[in-house]
Amino acid sequence: MSKRHLVTAAVLTAIALCLAAGCGGGGEPTVDHDEHDKDFSPYRTAGAMEKAYDYSHFFLPEEDGGEQPYVGDPMPYYEDGVYYIYYLKEGGDSYNHSLYLTTTEDFVTYEEVQEPILEASRGSEQDAWVGTGSVVKVGE
Repeated sequence: MSKRHLVTAAVLTAIALCLAAGCGGGGEPTVDHDEHDKDFSPYRTAGAMEKAYDYSHFFLPEEDGGEQPYVGDPMPYYEDGVYYIYYLKEGGDSYNHSLYLTTTEDFVTYEEVQEPILEASRGSEQDAWVGTGSVVKVGE
């Protein structure tokens, strides 16, 4: 056997041994978790996982006709100690992603503006679907 074949056989044997060592054990892989992490293993849907959390400082719009609207695509703006959080209101009385606003200074208390800042039109006009945008200050 030539030296070249001998080296090739040794390399292939080393690769096979490495692969075999990685496949051994037969036990379940272990992952270290922070003891404060939430165990989501019993939950099968994103909605169930969301309800499992105890949101104590999380903004949700007020319930609308028994339906809980959600915040979609937040567009934050900060000025003079106040965070202006524009968002698409999902559900409730919002039509086609109308743009709403809430403000906060500490992300613990929020003041919700009840009327839409920019309301989607109910026809087929240009603003039938408002969608996500950016908030840019113009002027002083």
